[in-house]
Amino acid sequence: MLTTNYYFMIKLHELKKHPKSVHRRKVVGRGLGSGHGTYSTRGNKGQTKRTGHSKMPARFEGGRQPLVRQLRRSPGC
Repeated sequence: MLTTNYYFMIKLHELKKHPKSVHRRKVVGRGLGSGHGTYSTRGNKGQTKRTGHSKMPARFEGGRQPLVRQLRRSPGC
């Protein structure tokens, strides 16, 4: 039978973050010497490298005809 010693159990208010688990924010686009200059971790070319592009909308299906437009409209809608 498994017995628990409540003296050694960790309580929620005793939890702390590990000091190495907190990372600094990555600073990009501040010169070649920083290590994140030139392309600023975006890569070389393409749509995702341009300004103003953050993420595709959830409904985007990679350029094919969207599912909503593939289905027929039922009469009355």
